[in-house]
Amino acid sequence: MLARALGLRDTRPIVPAATDSSQGLGRVGTLPEGVTLGEVARGLQSVLPATAQGIRGAGDYHAEVRRVALCAGAGDSLLTHPEVLASDVYITSDLRHHPASEARENARVAGGPALLDVSHWAAEWLWLDAAADALRAALPEVTVTVSELRTDPWDFALV
Repeated sequence: MLARALGLRDTRPIVPAATDSSQGLGRVGTLPEGVTLGEVARGLQSVLPATAQGIRGAGDYHAEVRRVALCAGAGDSLLTHPEVLASDVYITSDLRHHPASEARENARVAGGPALLDVSHWAAEWLWLDAAADALRAALPEVTVTVSELRTDPWDFALV
């Protein structure tokens, strides 16, 4: 859903599922045209619900971005995956200091993506309506309601 919201084309999983290569962990795809890292961050800001964390970025705000890798939810385990390393930006959540710092240092030496760190809750929120629609189609006799309860654990940030 996050890839679709960003308008990515030719998407595929970063790590395909063993049983279905169209399914799997994360997504990688291309934007219809090159934009700056800052514009990608602003695009995320427009499609994700607002959170205290906002969107944290590591990389040149003005660098051109075409190829995007993303993993909604905690995705730092994919920081060294070849699909991520070959991307211009990696969008995920819950990035920890040392993995993010090492990824950026490695990118300076050997190339690699800028990083955009978004709220775990916000990144997964986009999926809820699609999941509800699928449940309604599969179980028409059941009433499906998407909770509007905000479960992001953070209430404020000081910057």
